[in-house]
Amino acid sequence: MALVTEEYVKYLIVSPLNQTQTYMGEYHEGLSHDQVNRFMRDAKLRPRHLWQAVQGDVVPSLEGYLLFDDTVINKEHSAKIEMAQRQYSGNAHGLVMGISVVNCVYYNPETNQFWVIDYRVYNPDADGRDKLEHMEAMLRHTIERKKLPFRGVLMDTWYATNHLMKVINDMGKFFYCPIKENRKVHPGVHWTSPKHLDWDADALKNGYGIRLKKLDKSVRVRLHRQETVTGTGGASYTYLVSNDIHATSETVIHRAGHRWKVEELHRETKQLVALERCQCRKARAQRNHIACVNLAWVMLKRAAYAFNTTVYQLKVKLLADYMSQKLNSPLKIVT
Repeated sequence: MALVTEEYVKYLIVSPLNQTQTYMGEYHEGLSHDQVNRFMRDAKLRPRHLWQAVQGDVVPSLEGYLLFDDTVINKEHSAKIEMAQRQYSGNAHGLVMGISVVNCVYYNPETNQFWVIDYRVYNPDADGRDKLEHMEAMLRHTIERKKLPFRGVLMDTWYATNHLMKVINDMGKFFYCPIKENRKVHPGVHWTSPKHLDWDADALKNGYGIRLKKLDKSVRVRLHRQETVTGTGGASYTYLVSNDIHATSETVIHRAGHRWKVEELHRETKQLVALERCQCRKARAQRNHIACVNLAWVMLKRAAYAFNTTVYQLKVKLLADYMSQKLNSPLKIVT
C-alpha cells in the first residue's frame, strides 16, 4: 500500500492534465487500474501522515504564525459523490456543491516559507463537528502534540468568533483577524459598528481600544482599519481586531497580511496537483485523494525551496523536460 501511495503522489505531480485512475493504470508500468482502485478504496491516509511527511521540512520560529482557512473542492457536476454538499464558496461568491477542507498552515516570516501541517475534512454527518471545532482541534494539537512555537494566529472573518478569540488569548498567543463592518463594538461611549467610528489620524495610526459584543472582558482588543484602493479609484475598508494591543495599525495590517499564504496553498493544490479532479464517489477514496494531494504539494514545495524557485516554475520545468524529450525523439513514419 505504501508503494501505491508514493506512486499516486508522484503521478499527481507529473501528470499534466489527466489524473484519473484509469489513465494512471494505462501509463504506469507495474500498476493496474484495479490496484489503484483498491488503494483509493481501502487505504486509510490520515492528517498524521501529512505531519510525518512535512515535519522535517518545517523551520520553527518564535515569530511564526498559524494560518487557518477552508477551501471548497468543487463537485458541482458530481452530486452522487459522498461528503459533497451545498456550501458557500468564496471563489464562486455563492453556494456550490463541494467538499470543504479546513487547513492549518505554519508560516515562518524570517524565512518567508510556509508549510501545510494539518487539515480536516468537513463532514458533519460523520463526525458532528463544524469548521470552528476543527480549527480549535488543530490549534490545540499544534501546541500540545506538534509543540511548534509561534507568535500568533491568523484567520478570516468566519473564524473570528468570541470563543476562538478567548481560546487563543488564554493560550498566551495573539490573534489578527478581520471582522464584519457591522459587528457591534464598544469604543467606550456606546455600541456602534466599525464603519460608523470617527477614523481620525490617531485612530488610523493606533486603532481603537474596544470591546466586542459578548466577548469575555478578560480579552482586551484593539480595532484597526485597513484601506484598499479599488479598481475604479475608490476605497474599500477592512476592519481588523487583535489582542496585540501595543501594536500599531501598520504592524497589525502587515501581520494580518501573512494570512494570504494559505490562499496560495489553496490555489496551488487546485492548479498543480489536481485537488478538484478526483471523481471517486466513496468518501474514503475522496479522503485518500485529499491526503495524497497534500503530500504531493509538500514534495513540490520542498523541491521549490531547495532550488530557490516557485512550484509553478518547477511544474513547468517538469513539462518542458518531457516535451523536449518527445520533440527530440525521431518520428517513426512508415511510408
